[in-house]
Amino acid sequence: MQRVRLVGINTPEIGEDGYEEAKDFVNKTCWGEVIKLDVDDREQYDPHYKILAVVYVNETNTNEKLVMEGYAEVMDIPPSEFYPREWEADYMPSPTQTPGFGFLFAIIGVLAAVCLVRRRG
Repeated sequence: MQRVRLVGINTPEIGEDGYEEAKDFVNKTCWGEVIKLDVDDREQYDPHYKILAVVYVNETNTNEKLVMEGYAEVMDIPPSEFYPREWEADYMPSPTQTPGFGFLFAIIGVLAAVCLVRRRG
């Protein structure tokens, strides 16, 4: 048995904020499931001899899901056959996850209301 490094993402390290939550998410997602690995064709191992791969559970890209759920950040380290920035593009944090987004959504809402009033007007 070998250890796997989820390619293209970075999760909190032991002792850092968010580590336990990310670990629990991976355990709940993967434990007892059939796992498929898409091993990186350009670089198969990291410096610690972990397999570099995208992990699939029930055809779902777990690496991407960690980003989309807010448990990981994209970490694009070449060479790699994968394009993790695409996973990031699919992710829009909720207003409670990222400070400032609530304000941004409020401004967008006001602008939409102003445009609607002007069209009717």
